[in-house]
Amino acid sequence: MRPPKVNSFLGCMTVHTGAAIIGWLCLINSIFVLISLTTYAAEFSQISEAQQAAMIERLGNYPQYDTTDKEDVKTVVYYVQVVFWFIFAIGICKFLIDLFLVIGVHKKNHYLMLPWLIMQGLGCVLPFTALILWCAMILMFLVQILSSGEENHQFIKAIAITIGLIINSALASYCFLIVHTCYTNFKNQLKQSAMVYVKM
Repeated sequence: MRPPKVNSFLGCMTVHTGAAIIGWLCLINSIFVLISLTTYAAEFSQISEAQQAAMIERLGNYPQYDTTDKEDVKTVVYYVQVVFWFIFAIGICKFLIDLFLVIGVHKKNHYLMLPWLIMQGLGCVLPFTALILWCAMILMFLVQILSSGEENHQFIKAIAITIGLIINSALASYCFLIVHTCYTNFKNQLKQSAMVYVKM
């Protein structure tokens, strides 16, 4: 089943322009994320072992003892660094994929747009899955409130989170459809050009 095609972006711009805007916004976001991660890495590397131990205790990742074992602190810091560099590697990959999207839209090269479509496709599936699971939890929570007959302000917060998930899923899906339509148009144009070249 192929995704539906979109005729315009926001009803007033072409799909090509929309794909370019989406690509640049994603690329700028990736740059800000990488700058934030780099700044965090630089600051964390300058923190002393005593400060690192205090941070771990405040975060609740280290048991509260009168004395802290330096080896245990180093082990926790090591695992934190491993997780951080894994996230940093994902950030670099996302930056490259967003860069390929911008170049692909500019050069009308649909091959360069494919990695972003794959990444965004997964990004659409995960929020929808989270939304379905969250709605199931909300329904169980609502049944519990109705059965108890008590007012609960947590339910209002849960509804707000649900609305946020719906908006996030809708935006991610719309961006995917815009870029996929642009990808399909470029692909069809390449096929038509190849057919004209063969006939000549």
